[in-house]
Amino acid sequence: MRSRSGLTRMISVFVAIIDGIGAPRVGEELFMKMRLLLPAVVIGFMFLGGCTSGGVVELGTENPETPVANEGYDSVAYFASDTAAKGSAEFAYFWKGAKWLFSNRENLEKFKSDPASFAPQFGSYCPVSLANGGKDQGNPRYWTVFEHKLYFFNNESFRDQFEKDPAAVLGKAKSNYKDEAN
Repeated sequence: MRSRSGLTRMISVFVAIIDGIGAPRVGEELFMKMRLLLPAVVIGFMFLGGCTSGGVVELGTENPETPVANEGYDSVAYFASDTAAKGSAEFAYFWKGAKWLFSNRENLEKFKSDPASFAPQFGSYCPVSLANGGKDQGNPRYWTVFEHKLYFFNNESFRDQFEKDPAAVLGKAKSNYKDEAN
């Protein structure tokens, strides 16, 4: 956030620009409204820029309609304790348009330090479904961590299929998911 003196200087520059237009050219009443409105517009854009930087919205600014990621399961627990653990609203973090819940503060802090390394691959879509040309959402109760990446599967059978030949499934899934993104 800019310092107060920097903000004051920026507003002064905009007022000077408006003064350069001159009251006689735009009409006295419109000129005065522009002088009063411009600083508010500038401050508004500065506020919006600060809120959206980095794609992460901090706790307290969430929308009540924000979807919960992973059906509320703790993404870090899959790695840290090799289990599917439900998270708690007490340990929530907002990232990429969703509320991510964690079972404890330590997992929350790990996620905050590098969210992409703990988030499910393929946007939570099932890699076996993708490999077969579908686009079924994965279920956080059917999961595996393979080569330090989290994958969700539509069902237990798909997880078993993946574990038989992960390289083949991932090759096809990546190709189909890339095509879907374009």
